[in-house]
Amino acid sequence: MTDALHDGYALECWDVTYRLPSGATLVSGLNLRVAQGETLVLLGRSGSGKTTTLKLINRLLEPSEGEIFISGRAGSEWNPILRPAIEVRHAQHSHARRKSPAS
Repeated sequence: MTDALHDGYALECWDVTYRLPSGATLVSGLNLRVAQGETLVLLGRSGSGKTTTLKLINRLLEPSEGEIFISGRAGSEWNPILRPAIEVRHAQHSHARRKSPAS
């Protein structure tokens, strides 16, 4: 996919799957496109694969199947240190503590 950036996509995931050496699948068949300048938010319950997906995009993990394209080039072609910056922010969700009437 050499024209991904020309199509306006900074990031594409095509049928990305990640399995542990034990065979357990953590991410299965992930497909997504993020346009240049667009913000992506991953929402999900604990254990749903959000962190694993971010690690795959940032090449901290390599997909077991499928491909990830960054700026129109396969993620595997980028030197993880030299590839374009991908900003990852973890939002902290805090639960407000309710005070009991006696407090």
